[in-house]
Amino acid sequence: ACARAMAGTRSLSAKAAAEEMAMDDALHVAAPFAHLVLIALAVAPLFTPVDTNCNILGTATLAVFAGAFRSVRPVAAGNTESMTKQDAMRFPLIGSVVLFSFFLLFKFLPKDLVNKLLTGYFVLIGIFALTGTLAPVAAVPMPRAMSTRTVYFGTVPQIPFLMDEPFRVEASVSELFAGCGAVAFCAWYVSEKHWLPP
Repeated sequence: ACARAMAGTRSLSAKAAAEEMAMDDALHVAAPFAHLVLIALAVAPLFTPVDTNCNILGTATLAVFAGAFRSVRPVAAGNTESMTKQDAMRFPLIGSVVLFSFFLLFKFLPKDLVNKLLTGYFVLIGIFALTGTLAPVAAVPMPRAMSTRTVYFGTVPQIPFLMDEPFRVEASVSELFAGCGAVAFCAWYVSEKHWLPP
């Protein structure tokens, strides 16, 4: 009984250590110079003319660069995700459905409505991307106990063909602060529409 209790304690402490390591990885600022240049590329068109193609190329390249650096640390710690055969088989199906949906959108809906739908989609993706990028930066001035505290919002039930198991919706305090900033930035970006020619 004592050995079982010790094994249970060890497994709990190992689980806590793994969760702490995952939080450290989430709060790690990877390629900080790339992040600064990404911010500069986003703000530069407000002050000076920037060639759209150069801005898009620079933004895409730096985003991939920063993401690659961010993924190196979890892989080195042994935290990897692998793609299963079922995932690989699912991609062409999902891609075909998305492309056919876009065809139907452009064919049967008014241009203004399609633009609003795509703007909403890109704003939603932008909020999540900015939150993931800014969360490590927002965690720097916070005490560690506060920045790693998680807030639980509920559970999304399993959706067949999309998720293998139910998904817990939770965020750390630093992610919540970064999310507020991301929402404000995306709302400003959409209201200004400064990436569009006059």
